[in-house]
Amino acid sequence: MTDEPLAKADNVAEEPPPDQLVSESDADYTDDPDLDVSSDGGSQTLMPSGPDVGTWVSALKSAGYLVEQTQFFLKLGIPAGRSHRTVQIRNESLPEAMLCHIESWRSLERHVGIWNRETGEVEVALRDELGTFRHSLFRATPDQSATRQVEPDDAVDLRDEHSGVNLRFGNGSAVASVLLTPRRSGLMFRQARPPLTMRLWPVRVATTEEADDLVQTVSDAVLLQVAMLHGTVLAPLKLEDEQTLRNERRGRRRGPVQFPVSRFPHPPVTLYQAGLDRRIPPLLRYWSLYQVLEYFFPKYSEANRLQAVKQIVLSPTFDPHNDEELLRVIMATETRADRQGEREQLNLCLKGITQKEVVVEVIVDLGLKDALVKKGGPSEKAVHTEDPELLAQLSDRIYDIRCKIVHSKSSGPGDAGPGLLPGTSDDLLVRPELPLLEFLAERALIASSEKFDWRAFRRDDIPTP
Repeated sequence: MTDEPLAKADNVAEEPPPDQLVSESDADYTDDPDLDVSSDGGSQTLMPSGPDVGTWVSALKSAGYLVEQTQFFLKLGIPAGRSHRTVQIRNESLPEAMLCHIESWRSLERHVGIWNRETGEVEVALRDELGTFRHSLFRATPDQSATRQVEPDDAVDLRDEHSGVNLRFGNGSAVASVLLTPRRSGLMFRQARPPLTMRLWPVRVATTEEADDLVQTVSDAVLLQVAMLHGTVLAPLKLEDEQTLRNERRGRRRGPVQFPVSRFPHPPVTLYQAGLDRRIPPLLRYWSLYQVLEYFFPKYSEANRLQAVKQIVLSPTFDPHNDEELLRVIMATETRADRQGEREQLNLCLKGITQKEVVVEVIVDLGLKDALVKKGGPSEKAVHTEDPELLAQLSDRIYDIRCKIVHSKSSGPGDAGPGLLPGTSDDLLVRPELPLLEFLAERALIASSEKFDWRAFRRDDIPTP
């Protein structure tokens, strides 16, 4: 989501976006300026004019929407709590959007979803990448045959008779089709089917936070049933902070892939890949990237002990025939090993893979300088870019966050405990710092690389083309 106001530029000619709505706030719903996004080559529809469109745009602005009209599409900032979520609607889709009365809808703040206070509706997009939900749960409903062909418009409808609340899993409503249409891998599809959603109505919610909390509570309960009964991983899509997404792209050296000449240890590479997977909650991604660093702790701890031994044995006064001198060596290495807790090992690792000046440059480039010193974040351990002990401070902060993720004990029902819990608002706290930890994990992997000698795989009996 973004708090930045949209420019109120009217009829500005620019390259038209893909044919369907684009939501810019989720990992799978996010515009990537480095991707080549093109339409299907059809004719472009100019911004329609007339009293109906003008009245509708005025109604949107009165309802708190940010509106930017361009020649080929309408860019909307949907109110989402204290910020806005940005979407784009092609001009040819405007009549459909106008019929949906979207001015009465608000965006959720933590999920890819919408809610309407007046009608008591909440709808959230679901992640069902393999399509197993549509093909297993729809067939498993009591009134359906196990062999019946699943239809595109199939839905599962549930109802609580005591409260009158309805729950539906299926293709998104007309409003969701306008405001939540997915975009995959940088491409848009004109005939893409509506998103799979979970819809609740009528419910009494007064704020965006209450709507988000309701989605979380219901999805935890119902979607856990789906996993237990059908083995299907189904979860509401989470919104990704746009600034963080820009940060994750920042500093990437775009270019062609080169023939591999280095080899890396496989376990930390696997952990690094998990740290980049936006389907995983940010806190678990953070922990995966931390484990990349942790994998190399023995290497840098051993190097530190070796350095301590060298300082003794290379001294001109060292006598290798003196038992007391040899005991000094043994005591130095054992004491140093005993004193090296995980926090100190992390500090040694950071010192071994990067330098203070490089880290300061990354922190400034990511816009994290203020975030690392202010209170209310994922850790109270501040990191000051002007301090010569920056790497030690950064080690303390990273380790503190790691401990809060790992140790999430609670004292009773309703108590979230002192830790940081994945899948909750705690994800929002750690998300901005993910790109920094990603950078450190990359430096650790690069420092561990070895030359890959392809001559061992050479085939002399097969001529080279």
